[in-house]
Amino acid sequence: LLLLPPPTAMAAEACPVGAQASLLSFGNSGTVNAGNLSKPTTLVSGCTYELFLPDRTEMYLVLRRPSLAHTLSVKWNYKFEYKPPIHVFSWNGQCCFGRHPSINIQSNVIYGDFVQDPLGSAGSYTFPEKSDGEDVYHCAGACRYYNSTPHSGDIFITISTWLAYNDVEGSVTFAFNEPFPRIQRAQLDAVRAMYSVTCAPYQAPRNFTGLAYAKDVSTDTDTMPYCDWLPGGWEPAWAENSCEDIAGVRCDRDGNVVELELSQRGLRGALPAGLAALLPKLAEVSLDGNRLTGGVLELVRDLQHLESFSATRNNLTGTVPCPGAGDVREADACRGVGGVSSQLHTYSLSFNNLGGAIPGACIARCAPALAALQLESNRLTGAVPAALAALTVLVLLDVSQNELTGTLPAELASLELLQTLDLSLNQLTGTVPASWMSNMSSLFTMDLSFNRLEGEFPKIGDTLTRIRRLYLGHNRFLGTFEGQLAQLAGTLQTDRDAFASGTTYSVLSNAFSGPLPFAMYTLFTTPSTAVALAALELGGNHFRCDPETGSWPLWALRLKLSHSHVLGQCTPVPTVTAVAPDSAAEGEALTVTGASYQASDEARCRFTFPGAPTREARYAPATFTAGMVSAAGCTLPANILTGAAAAAAGLVAGMEVEVSIAMYGDDFYDPATVPKGTYTAVKIRVTCGKGLAGARCQHGDVMTCGGSGVATDVGACVCAAGFAGAACQFNSTRLCNGPEAGAANNVGACECARGFAGASCQFSALATCQLRGLPYANGTCECTAGFSGAGCGVEVEVEISTPNSRLATWALGLIAGGTILLVLAAAFIYYMVRLEKKGEPLFTGILQPLIPSVGGVGGDDIRDDEGGGGRRSWGIEPALALDM
Repeated sequence: LLLLPPPTAMAAEACPVGAQASLLSFGNSGTVNAGNLSKPTTLVSGCTYELFLPDRTEMYLVLRRPSLAHTLSVKWNYKFEYKPPIHVFSWNGQCCFGRHPSINIQSNVIYGDFVQDPLGSAGSYTFPEKSDGEDVYHCAGACRYYNSTPHSGDIFITISTWLAYNDVEGSVTFAFNEPFPRIQRAQLDAVRAMYSVTCAPYQAPRNFTGLAYAKDVSTDTDTMPYCDWLPGGWEPAWAENSCEDIAGVRCDRDGNVVELELSQRGLRGALPAGLAALLPKLAEVSLDGNRLTGGVLELVRDLQHLESFSATRNNLTGTVPCPGAGDVREADACRGVGGVSSQLHTYSLSFNNLGGAIPGACIARCAPALAALQLESNRLTGAVPAALAALTVLVLLDVSQNELTGTLPAELASLELLQTLDLSLNQLTGTVPASWMSNMSSLFTMDLSFNRLEGEFPKIGDTLTRIRRLYLGHNRFLGTFEGQLAQLAGTLQTDRDAFASGTTYSVLSNAFSGPLPFAMYTLFTTPSTAVALAALELGGNHFRCDPETGSWPLWALRLKLSHSHVLGQCTPVPTVTAVAPDSAAEGEALTVTGASYQASDEARCRFTFPGAPTREARYAPATFTAGMVSAAGCTLPANILTGAAAAAAGLVAGMEVEVSIAMYGDDFYDPATVPKGTYTAVKIRVTCGKGLAGARCQHGDVMTCGGSGVATDVGACVCAAGFAGAACQFNSTRLCNGPEAGAANNVGACECARGFAGASCQFSALATCQLRGLPYANGTCECTAGFSGAGCGVEVEVEISTPNSRLATWALGLIAGGTILLVLAAAFIYYMVRLEKKGEPLFTGILQPLIPSVGGVGGDDIRDDEGGGGRRSWGIEPALALDM
């Protein structure tokens, strides 16, 4: 913070001590009796006073200015919940009787000649030594009311908490400082060089009148045609004792330039190189609203005693520098004692063309006392640095209108003193950390609009009692906003916030759903909040239509809302008229038809068990086909029968579930969301899917039978071929070397086929016994005759002495004898046939007695007329006759 010069000889009066150094207010909140208007407390210049000021009270003080050359400075260190007090100064009498000095100007009321609004809990400010009289661009409209004539004598000071809405305690120092006209020659030359390159070439012609310009031309700094710093030009007479004659420059008693206040002066181009080395004690720099292009960022980087630096609305390019880091690499900057800008409290480079990432860790190390960081409207990229959480006294963080990406760092929730957070107009994604809305207790303004944030917006914690500006528009937030708005309305109803005018809550163009928040009615029907509320913007969301009106609820329609309060259109609740098929298994696709369908990423189908609360329902995403406005597709959830909720509800296969649908949030088609008497439940029957069985489909071919069988309703298994066991867990292929070797039984043992043996049928006649025998269970072989050995691999001779050998010999003899007899019989028959053909009736004589019973032809000759045998006589096929 700016170190004020030590009190000069005029402040030789001893500073009060003890109770005399305490400025106490004994008034109650909201009363104007903290001091005596006719006899304010007289302060000693340069002395520090302790103070305590309740909410919405004022403290009346007076301080003497010895001469026009003395400059006024103030240094403060306050503790407060929400906002610091304001300092009001007047030459003509005490201000302000509970009124803000800049509003409702009346001729019979004394107003402040100038107002100072402290930024942050600690800081300092030195008022300009004098006006240059030509600065027509910067005079506000109130100049015609306020007395701007230079004064000496008593100045009346009012410290007011009427706009703070909280108690304030801490310390304050007011001082009139003797002028320090001396300026070191080298520093005078540096200022002149700066003037020569950024202003002198752009000075207005002698016939130019600022009043004419202000009347006819916009005062936008980008269109200012001329530089109006030192309008009369550089005075040749200015020498080392001329610091107070150069507008915008302030020096300390040693002749060092400590402040450059050159905002909106029409400066152009680049600052001289090496300016930081030439002005090493420079502490406060304000270059806002010019057209500077270079040399500015080097000042931030190289100055070691910065307390505030602002160069908004210029044409700067490059990256954001670390204050006081010098030429050290960003990763190494400010890690030691040197180079740390420990007193920098304000750092602003807004509205330029800076790119790259925000050096959060470097800034936190190099400027640990930073209270305000403003980098909006650049082209910064990367994420919001979590390292900024180390700035424990940060009050304002504005990085809006950049190209930042990534998610919101939860670490920033530790910034308990943060009052303004603006991250709007970026490309941030993800959700808002819940800790932000419970820990950032000093938050007054939060702007997250125009990003890509999603999910439900967190509940607003009880400690966030000061939030009055909430901008969430143009994101993808969903869910309801009822609880959040109710919390905001509750904090706005407190007595001390009855004058919190300008309160704005905007959630435009998101996906909030549910009923229109009833807290809105409270805001508009409670007098104190109705006055405070400037805008409530709820349009562009999906708050559902009231079932009775088909539009907004009656209580909302009765409110007479101005154009600043936006509701938009309500969203009708979809209906369900049919579901196909009417019987489905888990995981099966359904088609839901009805009315008021809108393609939505949030669309869901709900399946409610009979008699069960909706919290135990099952949900599935709904899908839409292009061109279909009255149908949606859903899949019956896979766990609708198998989950614990189904068991608790007693749901079993074959029972019905009720089907509903919602396009947004929880706005489902049900009796509460449609007109009374119009709701018709649509149900489907739930069955088990393929491969499942049981009352709740709890038995499955896979989970019960291992995929090797078919489950039954009682949980038993019908095993497939090659499997056995209660759960078909025994596999013939795996246990018994394949189904050709054997089959597993229900106890896991193998029943081997012929030719196989062993516990797993591992021994075979082929592999174990070489097809010369049969295997035993122990792996040995029973060999056939003529073979022996472990694998029947040895051939042996047959021994006749054995019973088997004698039997074989007898059989061979029998065969040989039979063969001989057969040959003899054949020869005999042949001989007889020959005789028969020669006319010797051998067969006739032999067969004569048999003919009547066999042939049935009496005693006729069995031969035909030619003496041959005829087929008719015996019925014998010719092929069977012996033809000699």
